[in-house]
Amino acid sequence: HGEFASSLATCKRAPPGLVPPRPASSPAGQVRVVWPTVDQVRNSLEGWTAGYSIPGPAKNVQRDFLAPLMCKYQGELVGKTRAMPHIKTFVRHSGQRVAWALLASHNLSKAAWGSLQKRDTQLMVRSYELGVLLLPSLEERYRRHPHCGFVCAPGPGAGPGGGSSPPGLSSGASEVQGSGSVQGGPGQGQARGTVEFWSMQASKEQQQQDGVCRMYVPLPYELPPVRYSGVADKAWTVDGAHVGMDVLGQTYGVPAQFYGNVEPRE
Repeated sequence: HGEFASSLATCKRAPPGLVPPRPASSPAGQVRVVWPTVDQVRNSLEGWTAGYSIPGPAKNVQRDFLAPLMCKYQGELVGKTRAMPHIKTFVRHSGQRVAWALLASHNLSKAAWGSLQKRDTQLMVRSYELGVLLLPSLEERYRRHPHCGFVCAPGPGAGPGGGSSPPGLSSGASEVQGSGSVQGGPGQGQARGTVEFWSMQASKEQQQQDGVCRMYVPLPYELPPVRYSGVADKAWTVDGAHVGMDVLGQTYGVPAQFYGNVEPRE
C-alpha cells in the first residue's frame, strides 16, 4: 500500500500555497481508510440490507496493515451517517482545508488504480473506472469561462437550477444560444479571486475574504476521520456471520423487501 499512498501524496506542478505540502515522512502512515463498522450497518437506514452495497470480504478487509488505518463512517453535518455508501471518495486535506476530492467507482485495488511494471516504466491498469475530480484550480478556470453559471433551464427562477449562481458570482443573467441561461460571465463584475476548498466543519463566518472564495465540500465523514475505538468497532465484511436483528427487525441473510422489491439471498 506504500505505492498507492505515495501516488496520492504527489502534487505535480502545483502553485505554492494552494495545496498542503507533500509530507516529509512516509505518506503511508498518514493514509486513513473510512469504512463502516458492523454496528453502523446494523443501525443504518436500510439495516443489514445496506451492507450488500459494501462488498468487502473478510480476506480483504481484515488485514493487519489495515487495522490501524480504519476510521468510522460518520458525517452528521451532511446527514449521511446512517446512509451507507457504495461509491468511493478520496480526499487529500490539511486540517479542514481540502486540496482535492475525487468521487469515483474505484475500489482499493491494483486492477482499478494500476500497478507499475517493467522497472517502473509502465503502468498497467486492468479495470477502467469513472470518477469526478474536484480541484480549486479547475473551479477558478470555470469562473473565468464565458459560460460560467450556465444552467439547463428556460431562465432564472424558471425551473430546477434557474436563478442560482456559484458562490462569489453576481446574479445578473443574460440569454445565450439555446433554451438555457447563464448567470454572470467575464466582464460582468463576478469574483475572479483564488478559490479554496474546505470541509463542512470549517468556520463559515465569511465565504469570500481578501479575494479568496471559500467553497465547502459536503464530505460524508469528518476531517480528520475518527479512528475505530478498539475492539468495540468491527469493520463491516459482507461475508461475515452477523447475528441478531438490525434496526428494522430483519436478520442478515434472510430475503428482504425494500422499495417494493424482494431481494433473494443465497
